[in-house]
Amino acid sequence: SLDGTLNSLQAVRRRFPELSPRVCAGFMSCGRLALLRMTLKAFVAHMERSEPDVAYEIAWVDQGSGPDAHNVPREVPIEHPLLWRVNYGVTYGLNTLLFALCRRSRFAMTMEEDWLWREERDVVPAIAMAIQVMEFDGTVVGVFLRSVVQYNVETSEPGPWQWTDGDRPVEYRRMCQKGGQWGAWTNGAAIWDREKLEAKVGRLNEQWGDASEQEYATRVGRVFCAAQIRTAENCDFSDCNAVAVHVGSDRTPGWAPEIEYMGNGQYQCMSYGKPVDKDICDKWVKHK
Repeated sequence: SLDGTLNSLQAVRRRFPELSPRVCAGFMSCGRLALLRMTLKAFVAHMERSEPDVAYEIAWVDQGSGPDAHNVPREVPIEHPLLWRVNYGVTYGLNTLLFALCRRSRFAMTMEEDWLWREERDVVPAIAMAIQVMEFDGTVVGVFLRSVVQYNVETSEPGPWQWTDGDRPVEYRRMCQKGGQWGAWTNGAAIWDREKLEAKVGRLNEQWGDASEQEYATRVGRVFCAAQIRTAENCDFSDCNAVAVHVGSDRTPGWAPEIEYMGNGQYQCMSYGKPVDKDICDKWVKHK
């Protein structure tokens, strides 16, 4: 199986450490090291095979996975491994990845341990294509590598398909904020112009804890759009253009729902885009 093959192999990089990176691939993990090994090795295999001209470095934040985490850098060459004994939360982890460990690179990927590069998209130079879009279109701050379809609709407000210039133009469309909240940001698989984010939007608000994704999406969408690149012919949705797929069926240890403030003292709890039972949500709101 793919899982067994990737978990049994050591990743090989032709340049390590990378001294002049264009992009930093940022990974986070908490307890699910088998998934991390699979996603890291699939990403490295893709870059070495399909995007050898893109200079990349890898940063990794692990939050409380235990002694086995020390074995991962022996299997995958990682420029910036950071292992914490406890889980400080996804928000603190993302800020550390984007604005500390990845500070040498203008562009940075956000990849939790459960976003796997799709085999059928391996030949698509998605990282180079995404960078080309962000350099061409000043309104675009990031490119989704994942699907953002929920309940059979895009969470973004998609624009028309258009092309970059250059010898190898890339077809893309802007993915902008919809309804004043979602649309231009995701914590999941994507690549970002992190210098623009830091200069124009700032960092994620750690006071929101793990519920900060929506708050940050709101701030990002007020300034920029994200984008989607076309990777499949005649495909007009992010699910069939995605180059990374979600493979984690369970939450990480210490799971908590995303708590969304709805106004007038009302809250809603969500888990992977689906509402959590109200009784459970009420307990989490009181706990917070």
